[in-house]
Amino acid sequence: MASKPPIPPVGPHPDPDPRPVPGRRPDPDRPPRVPGEPERPPEPDPV
Repeated sequence: MASKPPIPPVGPHPDPDPRPVPGRRPDPDRPPRVPGEPERPPEPDPV
């Protein structure tokens, strides 16, 4: 019987999805896109 790999401890993940989005750089200031919602342009900075 093959031994199973150890289960990682459940906790807050520092990066829920480490896979980079193809064709785009990660933008920490941009909120995550809601699935099913159209891609919105970044909001202008308040003056």
